Amino acid sequence: MKIRSVTVNSDLSVHERESISSLLEDARRSMPFEVETVRASTVPQNGQYEGKESAISSAIEMEEWAECSKIDYIGGFGLGRYPSSEDLKFLKWLPDIFDRTE
Repeated sequence: MKIRSVTVNSDLSVHERESISSLLEDARRSMPFEVETVRASTVPQNGQYEGKESAISSAIEMEEWAECSKIDYIGGFGLGRYPSSEDLKFLKWLPDIFDRTE
C-alpha cells in the first residue's frame, strides 16, 4: 500500500497554526517519498465572521499560511453558508465545488 496524502485535522485558528506548521515539518522528515499531497482539515468556521469582507480577509490569511507551510489543500472552511464563486473564486485552495454548474 502506498500513502499518497497526509492530512492534519485541527482547529486552524491563528493561534494554532505555528504548532501545526512545526508538526508538519517534523512529519515531512519521515514521510514516504510517494506522498504527493499534504492537507489540513479545520473545524467549520461558522459564525466567526461579521460579513463577507471578514471571511475573505481570514481566508486570504489562511491561504498565505498554507503556502508558507507547504500545505496543498485545506478543507472544512465553512462560512455558515456556501460562498458564491464570485465571493471566493480567487482562493485556489478551496474545493472546486464552487465552480460546478448544474
